[in-house]
Amino acid sequence: IDKKGAAELMGEMTSRGATLCFIADQDAGKKGIFVDFFGRKASTYKSIGLLAITNNIPIGVGYSRRVDNRFYFEIGVNRVILPEEWADRDEPLEWITAEYTRAIEEFVREDPSQYWWLHRRWKHRPKEEIEKTQGESCLSSHK
Repeated sequence: IDKKGAAELMGEMTSRGATLCFIADQDAGKKGIFVDFFGRKASTYKSIGLLAITNNIPIGVGYSRRVDNRFYFEIGVNRVILPEEWADRDEPLEWITAEYTRAIEEFVREDPSQYWWLHRRWKHRPKEEIEKTQGESCLSSHK
């Protein structure tokens, strides 16, 4: 699905009972939600949580792992996040995003060599972190 017009199309698809899959371990840019990934804040897509909340649908967090250096892959689901888990949360979107990110981290920890570290998961930084860093550099330059 192309990004342009994707929200509307995904809503239509889920209302018809379709299954959608996302590659969710990419940097989401300045507009993402910053949640912990390996102990460091990472910009993470909101769309998965928004779609789940809007349509009251579960989220399955899955993986694909290459087996024995061949063109053979193990595919699995290591976490299913159900609507009742976020129903009473104060910040359900943030909770869902953090929860699916924890699940991704869990299977990356099982075999870090399988993760594509090159795509700069921590490229964008939270606004508060940038402001703090800028403030510290201003203070140190005036000493």
